[in-house]
Amino acid sequence: MPQQTQSIKSMSVESFDDDVFIDESVLEAQEYIRQRRNTVLLRQLFTHWLERASSNTKRLSQSSSTVG
Repeated sequence: MPQQTQSIKSMSVESFDDDVFIDESVLEAQEYIRQRRNTVLLRQLFTHWLERASSNTKRLSQSSSTVG
């Protein structure tokens, strides 16, 4: 009987180690996704700023040419 108890304990420790490994890899994946999402958001924001700056520059050049 004591032999069976020992094998069950060692099995539970191994499965616990696997769970910890899975949790770490899930956390790494979530961190990667979060960084990618931030990169995409920054890229969209920067593109938006460039478009606004470009349209403002066009508007300024058109208004200055009509005044002159």
